[in-house]
Amino acid sequence: MRSYGELRDRAKEGIEKLEKELKNAPRDKQQEIQKEISMLGRINYQSSQIVGIFKILEKNAKNKKGYAEAPPRKDKETLLKTTKLELAGSDLSSAIWNNDISRLEINKIDDLDLTPDIFLHLRKAWEIGTENIILQTVIQIDGDVTTRMAESFSVNPNKTVLEIHNNSIETSTQFWSNLVKTLGEISGKISGLFR
Repeated sequence: MRSYGELRDRAKEGIEKLEKELKNAPRDKQQEIQKEISMLGRINYQSSQIVGIFKILEKNAKNKKGYAEAPPRKDKETLLKTTKLELAGSDLSSAIWNNDISRLEINKIDDLDLTPDIFLHLRKAWEIGTENIILQTVIQIDGDVTTRMAESFSVNPNKTVLEIHNNSIETSTQFWSNLVKTLGEISGKISGLFR
């Protein structure tokens, strides 16, 4: 949770810095700065969502029997003064791999109770990446279709990218169509057993 909190805070700082730059930037640089602000906004949003998930999971865990608070994190100065030998035998061994618990303890943790909403947010965590999205289409289960397109792509479309995108949409819709058809057939056969 702390790593995503730090990522969120750094993104906010970056946005503030770039917004100041944007005010004084020449016209030809403004679009590039705006792209960077947009990217940092996405990182900020997704990181905040993941921090929220951890808070929900922590709250749920506190309600379970046997919950124990994680030891407080040591500040950077203390970590830098601590030798590897001292780290190996202490609760700080987790500091080597940036986690709140030791490697041995992580195998003893119960499975997390993840809701479909949490799974959706985790699935979207890939958006924290810094790749530029040129063209994206989202097809909801209720049939709603939303397409996002970079302004630069709309002005100068790339035929190959468009072809790959269209093929991906076709493959995806065929998969979901076949899945729904299969589930329908299975449920029909199951209901036939109870007649």
